Amino acid sequence: MAGDRSIRLRNISKTFNARGETLTALDSVSLDCKPGSFTALIGPSGCGKSTLLRLALGLETPDSGTVEIGGLAPGAAASTGTTGVAFQDSALLPWRSVEANIALPLDVLRKPR
Repeated sequence: MAGDRSIRLRNISKTFNARGETLTALDSVSLDCKPGSFTALIGPSGCGKSTLLRLALGLETPDSGTVEIGGLAPGAAASTGTTGVAFQDSALLPWRSVEANIALPLDVLRKPR
């Protein structure tokens, strides 16, 4: 839908292999965030909050289910500049100035500063 800014996750499941065992991070999770809404993911360490965010941003792929950001797949949403991520740890490029580091997403998307 044109102008859609909703976030929709449907029946998302994700597992990881850790030390020869399968760890279920998410099992049939669904979430709808309407445009303009404020959503907080709250829970104890290891409950899947970061995994869910990584799936929504396209940094991980779900084992099953679908993710749509504004009606687009996560990779397509990222390539149009609809989504972005700021990691908790600094990820500055030391050879770029402060201004150039801040403008990096615009440079990658070939948009004017």
